[in-house]
Amino acid sequence: MKASLNIKNILSQVEKLDKNEQQTLVEQLSFLLKKSDFKSDFSTKLTSISELGKEIWDGTNIDNYIHEERKW
Repeated sequence: MKASLNIKNILSQVEKLDKNEQQTLVEQLSFLLKKSDFKSDFSTKLTSISELGKEIWDGTNIDNYIHEERKW
């Protein structure tokens, strides 16, 4: 219940802002939400994807591959 009272107080303050300030606030809130989502998306450890796609490199001589890539 206390959180909803705080939200009501915040909204009453937001209503006092002009449209440009309200738009800036929305953009900043959106940025904060995206930032927190970004952190949670990359919680996977790199070790969990070890050997992923290794079949692509089967039979490839890595030294020759690197040598060929450096030519151009």
